[in-house]
Order: sequence, then structure tokens, then C-alpha cells
Amino acid sequence: MVKLFHNVTQPGNATAMDLTVSGLTMQSNLSGVHAKLINNVTVLDFGIEFDPEDVNRVFVSGRLSVLFVLPSNVNMTFKALTTTIQFDILFDGGIRMARMNLTDLPVQHNQTTNVITIGFEKQELVVLNKTAFEEFAVNLVLTSNVTMAIDGTTTAVAQTAIGNLTLIQIPVSDTVSLNGYNQFDGGLLKIDNIDIDKSLSNHSLILRVKTEITNPSVVNIINGGRLLLDLCDMHRGTSLGLVTIDPFVLAPQGTPTIVIAEGLVNMTNNNTEVLREFISKMVSGLGTDVELRGTLEDNSTGTDIPYLVLAISGLRIHTTVQGLVGNSSLVQELLVKHLTAAEIAGITIGLVKMLSARIRIVNPFNASLIIHGIDVKVYYGPKVDDSLQVGLVHDQTPIRVGPYEQLISPYVNVTIAAKLTTLATLIVPLLEGNARLSLYGVISFTIGDEFVLNQIPVTLLDIPTKQEPKSEQEIIF
Repeated sequence: MVKLFHNVTQPGNATAMDLTVSGLTMQSNLSGVHAKLINNVTVLDFGIEFDPEDVNRVFVSGRLSVLFVLPSNVNMTFKALTTTIQFDILFDGGIRMARMNLTDLPVQHNQTTNVITIGFEKQELVVLNKTAFEEFAVNLVLTSNVTMAIDGTTTAVAQTAIGNLTLIQIPVSDTVSLNGYNQFDGGLLKIDNIDIDKSLSNHSLILRVKTEITNPSVVNIINGGRLLLDLCDMHRGTSLGLVTIDPFVLAPQGTPTIVIAEGLVNMTNNNTEVLREFISKMVSGLGTDVELRGTLEDNSTGTDIPYLVLAISGLRIHTTVQGLVGNSSLVQELLVKHLTAAEIAGITIGLVKMLSARIRIVNPFNASLIIHGIDVKVYYGPKVDDSLQVGLVHDQTPIRVGPYEQLISPYVNVTIAAKLTTLATLIVPLLEGNARLSLYGVISFTIGDEFVLNQIPVTLLDIPTKQEPKSEQEIIF
């Protein structure tokens, strides 16, 4: 009910209007607004942070947008200035999972579309139901979609033609659907590079694992605590080692997250064969399909955040560890010792039985390498073809290559075991500097000071090969 009345202009100074309506009052009932004013609640960005000092406390920051719609019978121009929102987040059939209070926040109001955008920094998310929050995390991490509801009220200050109005207790109620991480399936997590940092012992290596993660969701992780993942061969399920990300972060949607994780590889009786195969494929430039598991080899779960235990325990990320290729390839080039005219003629008719060559080697790792055994067959061409075998290398001379170092080895002998037709075909591109050779066999090497790997199978294809200049000093690094 409202009451309308007229005040005298000034006491003792009555006008004709004052005398006419003096003492006149009217009252009437005005119907309230029953329409839903807040519609289309959209989460634009939602960052979650677990307190490192108290992992049971959760903070969030982000941006929301809503559509503010006045009833058709209300014609008023307004601009929203600030808002205060109190709302609960409901999950799993209406269970009140968490509560937020956002106070006196400035807003951006598009007066053409009446979309209002609200941004907020680090506000506490009060967890009301631990089980519901854990299930929410499971859906977010392991599935492609998670749905929740928002229920609460807002108070807003709006600028109008007659001044600022405060609109109180406006109901806010909507259902919000978000993309989940879906275990980062479909190539959303890529291992770009594995660097061997150092050896700890004759059976342990420390790795640095460079990973790129693409976030498919508006929910990002500002601090997800420590995350441990079991690195397993995907096809055999055998554990190769442990990957630690501390803290786990995930950038907002559309921004790649580059993570440098620490890895620990332990060679055991259970994984020796698989680990040797893994290293063999890496050196050969081949990828290995792996699975990163949230449940560790000892059946513990790789998180220190209680709310995330269920989600991480079910996590299975499929990706590929790429082999050493391009500038990271172990063997960059083969350099055949300069041939005299007599040697060239002798090769083509089968009189020359031995060639000398050097190897341009790159160590792509932070740990030093010592190559102490090379037993390989040499083939002409970009692939292994028994009909195009050139010769054999059997060399036990230690070659030490420092961290990230490139060097040219001492000469190794290549025992010729080729058909005359192969030698005749090889000699021209060799002299022109554009021959390609491939190697197949085994090498033995030590990583760091202690981690020894003997007789590791390798296949190194399509290696640039040329004749050395007359003088060694002419070789260009």
C-alpha cells in the first residue's frame, strides 16, 4: 500500500493549490513484480584454489553473467552499478553443496542487451556437503559435462532517471551446465618433452617432464595441491615411474598450461623389459603410448586434497611420449673419412673392405651420456632394407657427451658387407654430400654417472651422410 499526500509549500505562505488540496490524502495498493528478473546465469570463468595451509578450505574467483529482464508492463531505463549476491550451489538432485557470499561488487551492464557481468576475486566457497562436493569433482574431472544449480538472492544498486534505486532480495535461481575435463581425453594433455635430469643410482633416474594441457572447461585450477601420477606403458599396464606436479594448476579455458613436472624412474624386476623398450623407442625416434594414473602402484591416491581423492583415483590420462627426433635426435650426421681417387675406384669394384667414419652426436639431456658400445648394421637409404646393407660397425670406444652437448666422435671402422650394386649406387650421393644411411642394432650407454643400459636395440633412420673435407679443420659444427 502507498499513501499520497500534499505538503504545504511553506508554512504561513499558502498558495491556491495548498488551500485546495490541504488535508487531502489517497491510498492505493500497488501489485509487486512477480516475474523472474534474473535469467540465463552463465559461468564465464571459475577458478578454484585449495588453501595450501588448510586443504579443506576452498576459494574461488571468476566471472558470471546474468540477463536482467524487467516485466513487460514496467518501462524504465536503468543501469546496474553494484550487486551483493548470496547463493547456494546445488548438486546431485538438489543437495546444497556449497555457499558463496559476494558483497558490493561493481558490475558491467550492457544496457542494450541487459546482460550484467560480475567479476570477483578470491572469495571463500563454504562447503556444506563434503560428499556432494567430492561427487562434483568426480564429474568435473572424469566426465565431459557437469550440471549444477544456483539458488539465492541478490541486492543491486541501479542508476535511474530519478536517482539511484536499491533493489533488494531479487531471487536468483537457475541451472548451469559446464564442460568437464573428461580425463583430458582427445589429446588435451600432451607430453612435449622428457629430459633426463640426472641419475640417482644404478636403477633410478630423475626426469623433467614438459607437459602442455588444454583446458576444455571454464573451471580452472589456481592451486590444486600436489598431484602424483603413475606413468605406465598403456598396452602392458606396467609402471615406468612417478610424475609429480606440485602444485597442479590449470589455466583458464583457451590458454595452454605449460607444466614442468618431476619424474622418478626406478628400474625393477617387474619393469626392466618394458623400461628398456621405452628407452629403445625414445632413442629410435618412436613414440610410446602411456597412461597417467591417479591411483599409484601402491594403491594410494596421488593427491593431498581430500576433496579430490575420489576424482584423482579414477583418473586415466592417455597420451604419447615422443621419441628423439629432429635436433634432439641422438645421431645427427655421419661423416665418412675423405676418400682418395684410388679408394673411390676400389670401393666400386669391391677392393676396399673398410671405411672410416665419424658420428655427429647430440645429447638432448641434462644428464651426461657415455656411449661405450656400438654394434649396428649400416644400410643405404632412409630405411632398413637388407638388400641395401652397406656394412657393420662394432666399436667399444667410450664416447662421453656432456649435458646438451654436440660433438663429433672419434673414427669408427665400418666393415663393408655390401653388394657392388649398392656401393656403386651409394658413391655418387656420398661424394655430393646428400647420401642417407640408416642404422639398426644395439648400443650400450651410461646415463649420468651410474645408470647403465647395455645392448639397447636402436633403429636410426634417414641419417644425413657426407664425405668429410680433406682437412678435419674444415668440418663445420
